[in-house]
Amino acid sequence: RATVIAHPSINRRRRWLTVAGSVAAVAAAVLVIELVPTSGHHEPTGSSQGPGTPTTSTLPSSTSTPSSSPAPIPHGPVERLAEAARGTTLGNPQDGQFWYHKVDLYQPLGHAKTPAIVGSNANWVAANGDDWLLEDQGGSPLCTYYPYLGTPNPNHPNTDYLRSLPTDPKALAAYLRAHVTGSNSTDQAIFVAISDTLGNYEGLVPPDLRAAFVEVLARVPSVTVRSGVPYGDGGTATTFTYKHSASLWFDESTAQLVGPQAAPAYRIVDKLPDHVASRQTCPRGDD
Repeated sequence: RATVIAHPSINRRRRWLTVAGSVAAVAAAVLVIELVPTSGHHEPTGSSQGPGTPTTSTLPSSTSTPSSSPAPIPHGPVERLAEAARGTTLGNPQDGQFWYHKVDLYQPLGHAKTPAIVGSNANWVAANGDDWLLEDQGGSPLCTYYPYLGTPNPNHPNTDYLRSLPTDPKALAAYLRAHVTGSNSTDQAIFVAISDTLGNYEGLVPPDLRAAFVEVLARVPSVTVRSGVPYGDGGTATTFTYKHSASLWFDESTAQLVGPQAAPAYRIVDKLPDHVASRQTCPRGDD
């Protein structure tokens, strides 16, 4: 069963990073980005590291590594992933534009060999953080408009806030450690803040900042970094798992957030579809 880390009390909407519905329900949809347990997801066995076998680096736990002294970054996979992030722009909408992001929802495999798509979540996110969410889970699609409210913070950013953050990994880690709230520990709160930012606003995050987030994740004690994890149709991911519970999967060629089944679709668009722009068909939601 997936473990969902408690989020601080901020203006939040129901977004694609969270687990949808009850995992016990037959038709429950598992989002393509999951908070997943590490067991059963391509864990390496034995000492052999042949082609296609994931490699694992476990940072020391918070009990052995003080939070004020981050563990060193594992050599190789993290640096390569950070470089991929610096070289890939996933969004950057300008005023009047929107970052369109669509995630397919999958039914748990069970005895099936091929996961079935049971719906999708699509978002149109403006540079100021306004968000239009279209949920389609096999019935009548539900559209909701979420205007950006509140003061930007590590869990709830907008473009201006993200551009103000340091892109040096050590400086960014220090900033987050001083400003995150909620969760059971500061280390956990940093992991959740990065999860929230990339899961909800990935297309607003500049490439250098995405690279810094990757390196900060690797410095969080009790995070396990695994590379070469297969996903989808032939892709490989580097995963970051906090205490064997919540995981973030990154495509190794683009550093885009992905999941076991596929990578989300995204692009920049200049206008909203009529049924999304209309307040009659896409009313304002309660944040």
